[in-house]
Amino acid sequence: MSEVILKSLGKRKVRKILNQWIKDQVNNYLDYGTNNISFDYVIYFDQYDESLVNSDIEPIEYEQAFKFIGNKI
Repeated sequence: MSEVILKSLGKRKVRKILNQWIKDQVNNYLDYGTNNISFDYVIYFDQYDESLVNSDIEPIEYEQAFKFIGNKI
């Protein structure tokens, strides 16, 4: 199911969402000042794309999203 969502968004939009997600993860680390930076295991795409708001899609694992765009930002 998540692969269908990724394909419908396209690589360009998924890459944009991943860039913003990474920035948010780093900013959260800096705000809370913990010793280790850690990334969430899933991405809630509806938080980053207005067309997906109120769509009740499941969160997508970050590994699957990176694999979709070819493991490069």
